[in-house]
Amino acid sequence: MKSFLSAVSLLSLVPLNQAATINVGHVYWFKLEATVMDMAYNDLLKKGILPLNYKFKLHSRIGCALYNRNLSVIHGVKEATDLYLTEDIDVFFGSPCSEETKVIGQLAAAANWNLPVLGYLSSDDTLSDKTVYNTLARTSTMSTTFFAQAVKAIVVKNGWKKVAYVGSDVYVNNLNRKAVLDALNSAGVGVHVMITAAYPTWQSIANSKAMIDLHANARIILVMFGLDMSESESFMAAAHYLGYTADPSFVFILFSVGSTSESQPWDADYDGMGYPYLRAAYEGAYILQVAGLDYDSINTFRQKLFASQNITNPSVRAYRFRRH
Repeated sequence: MKSFLSAVSLLSLVPLNQAATINVGHVYWFKLEATVMDMAYNDLLKKGILPLNYKFKLHSRIGCALYNRNLSVIHGVKEATDLYLTEDIDVFFGSPCSEETKVIGQLAAAANWNLPVLGYLSSDDTLSDKTVYNTLARTSTMSTTFFAQAVKAIVVKNGWKKVAYVGSDVYVNNLNRKAVLDALNSAGVGVHVMITAAYPTWQSIANSKAMIDLHANARIILVMFGLDMSESESFMAAAHYLGYTADPSFVFILFSVGSTSESQPWDADYDGMGYPYLRAAYEGAYILQVAGLDYDSINTFRQKLFASQNITNPSVRAYRFRRH
């Protein structure tokens, strides 16, 4: 609450009859974030929520070395420090990466900075400690921390030990992976991690050494490919091809965090595989549906963003809103 009030109080720092510029230090993962923030700012002005004599100036710098491999570790911290020293920053927005937010949040809470930080997507449990992060507020469409705690509860209740986390190297997977691994490790459950390239083929997975290692190290397979369960098609097809899904010693648990598909992944052909084969690949798997994302609202927002950028025919795949 203190951090929220700190952010809101920026609007009361200057009398309403005096012009004010509020410098926002923005540490981002992908560049479109700045466009979204600019659209939101103009919308607030249009609706009369912000006084006309207030100007928000956005200073954006790239961060998140976890998702940008060409950057050094905690690159966003260096950028945030430079913004503070050179741009007279009043408030920070980001970083979306927990490792960077943990450092930026401590710097911002220091007596010589004392700046509000509006965090988003950062999921590390330590960020909830208000004795350390007393100027930090976080928001997200869903809590990766509570999602991870739910996964831990399922694993612990069933007494499972040989657990594997299987996902791909895409943004959404990176968001929940650390939270899930930390939660399971805290319960004394070691986790074998298998990460594929983004959007792999079933053949590339089936022929990989990673599948041999998976067979040797795990029996409980947490399958987390993106928000939509259909993203798991390539992995499940490969596991079925290798005979893993027919092995009673394996348990496959799939997560549908925010499905945008009206059909299930086995309802249509996939890469030459017909309905019976795919249906058999998913047979016996546990499917956990997680509520959290309102896709009607997201699609409305999407269209508003596209309109603000004069994008008339956006690539659906590029924005990962997939429908069959």
